[in-house]
Amino acid sequence: MIELNDSIFIKNCAMINLPGDIDSLTAVSSPPPTTPFLQACPVNILVLYTEDALAENPDIGDQIKLGILNTNDILKNSDISRSILFFDKVITLMVPNSEFEESGDIEIDKEYVHSNQYIKSLRNQYESDIVIILTSDVYSGLDGAVSAFGLDDGSAIDEAYALVEANRISIPYYAFSHEIFHLYGARHEQKYDDPEETNCPASGDDEGNIFAHGYLIKKHNSQKKRNTLMAVCLQDIFSSDDIKKIKYLSNPNVKYKKWKTGIDETNYNAKQVRNMACVVANYRYSFRPFAYVVGPNYVCSTDEYIILTAIVGGLQGNYDYFWRYSTDGLHWSDYIESYNNIFTLSNTFPAGTNIFIELFTGTSPENMMKAFWSTVVQDGHSICFRSNSPNKFDSTTNENTFFSVFPNPASGNITVENQALDSSCAEIELITLSGEKIDQVTSCSKFTILFTGDLPDGLYILKCSDEIGWNEYHKLIIHNSN
Repeated sequence: MIELNDSIFIKNCAMINLPGDIDSLTAVSSPPPTTPFLQACPVNILVLYTEDALAENPDIGDQIKLGILNTNDILKNSDISRSILFFDKVITLMVPNSEFEESGDIEIDKEYVHSNQYIKSLRNQYESDIVIILTSDVYSGLDGAVSAFGLDDGSAIDEAYALVEANRISIPYYAFSHEIFHLYGARHEQKYDDPEETNCPASGDDEGNIFAHGYLIKKHNSQKKRNTLMAVCLQDIFSSDDIKKIKYLSNPNVKYKKWKTGIDETNYNAKQVRNMACVVANYRYSFRPFAYVVGPNYVCSTDEYIILTAIVGGLQGNYDYFWRYSTDGLHWSDYIESYNNIFTLSNTFPAGTNIFIELFTGTSPENMMKAFWSTVVQDGHSICFRSNSPNKFDSTTNENTFFSVFPNPASGNITVENQALDSSCAEIELITLSGEKIDQVTSCSKFTILFTGDLPDGLYILKCSDEIGWNEYHKLIIHNSN
């Protein structure tokens, strides 16, 4: 057995309210309910490859790294925050022919992999949520397949395996990412009875959640089209410029150039993946030490600060946090120590700047861990109709306020801060101007992050109540459209 990468990322996935005391986290024992709380759910992937796959692709290790990078880029492009889901580290191993060899029939191999005792033992050994098996180019007309689609009740836990032809990992097919998101229940585009409706042969499917389909972008007055990641229309003619696959899950709130990439009711892969983030990430549990950084996918040039949070666990004692930053990934600042898991960096960077963050954290010099983050500074156009800085509105009940909400206007997520001196719990309700209650959560943390990326643009009311009957009402402006 050849090991290409012995760096194993082990995580303890939990529902977290940031940034409280997170030195000790508890894994959930069953798939968590869908909730707007921050879902810090990294996924541990075991990537296996066959002897024939290595023979055809000598650079397979680099291809796997590129597949992981592409998958995280797709999350970012699709407005799925790293604070909800990301794929970070993998263990990569070769499977000898004596344990598994491609038969040439993908249906036979698909059924075999999840019952293969050798592969199951590796999955258990490395506590992997999902397993990807890379094969040689043996499946005629197919790039890959999964043994089970992601199901909301978590019943796909023992069948979370995907086969992918190694030469289709990256551009122009992105099959590695495509099959991973199938495990979350993301589907192809719909199958149309009339092919002329899309100028595309019938190639989609009618299964899964009705909103979970990929999307075909049709440019007006042009034969050129773009498949979002899960769409497969005309996939076999990628050599021409008539149709290309782009690194986006379908999402009606995200645009590719000037075109929307989805429809709310039928073509919303990103919603399906968000809903399944912690279900899949909890397919396997681990309590080994881990550290990673969450923060904004982009920063506006008008934002005063960049705020990042370290998520850590698995070690006894108090954590130390040492941060540094770079604008090119080569030349770094001096280390900056923070006294908790929050790092605030003054934003003096011009639009277009890439910012790289490196964190060293642990409880002693012997157990320090490293984590990375990157973001980009955007200009002040509509994408930056928000602020990272706290922006309090007067409460309608009293001039003294114990809760604040930021950013406001908001795009994607908001943070509600309980500024009371005690540690009392609070009930937070999001209400429309017509009085309809959209969501309600109870939080006992100082900071609570709510997901608002699915809401229509407009004015909302945020009601915050504590245990002794104090009520506050805050005006909240949502601006999700580009």
